[in-house]
Amino acid sequence: MRPAATSVTAWLALACLAVTVGATPPALAKEAEAVPAPVLSYTFDTDDPATGRITDKSGNGLHGVLVNGATATIVDGAIVLPGGAPTSTGAYIQLPRALLEGRTDLTVQARIRWDGTTAPWQWIYALGKDTGRYLFSTPYNGDGRLRTAVTTTFAGGEAQVTGYAALPANTWRTLTVTLDTTAKRVTTYLDGAAVASAPSTVVAGDLIDAATTSAGFIGRSFYPDPLFAGAVDDFRVYAAALTADQVAEATGVSVP
Repeated sequence: MRPAATSVTAWLALACLAVTVGATPPALAKEAEAVPAPVLSYTFDTDDPATGRITDKSGNGLHGVLVNGATATIVDGAIVLPGGAPTSTGAYIQLPRALLEGRTDLTVQARIRWDGTTAPWQWIYALGKDTGRYLFSTPYNGDGRLRTAVTTTFAGGEAQVTGYAALPANTWRTLTVTLDTTAKRVTTYLDGAAVASAPSTVVAGDLIDAATTSAGFIGRSFYPDPLFAGAVDDFRVYAAALTADQVAEATGVSVP
């Protein structure tokens, strides 16, 4: 079977008929929607840890605060975070509250190189308020597997998306998570390919409340977990749930 050829032949036939009778021929299949601009984009390549500021390149002014910047370095345009105990002087980034305020759907995308330290529950990022409201991803959970979870009702209410293994260590990977209120799903992608998804009714704006002062962190958990040890080359947040094709495009993967 050659459905593509049949489809084109049929369209040409209809087009010829349209010319004969003065009608408009049907349109070919609509192209995939373009990837929207991110509402936050950290590339790190022009940042200086000594300033304590992480510049938002999206143009929306959602700059981050680098905490314990003396222990962070910029290497080849990526920020390297040393990890360590939550009470240590390891560096992490605090995100501005406006990142989540009033949001509905959300996509988080990070190009990361985890150093493979198998202290479980290092959160790559923590979006939300506290241990009651959050969206996070960890390269290595208590079972040694990649895990994303979202909740607004503490740990017992988590929608969990779990991989079959840990995030591959010491290699650059692109992790993408979509929070889709229309599909009512949270989905994890790795290097543009879907890992798994889970049902969720969480709305991104509900991850914070009126008393929340920030939108969370890069490299730190809301729990007393180890800090993330590794490098982050790119961190983006979109105010939309990207489609699978858009995730692939944003990751730089060719869509078949």
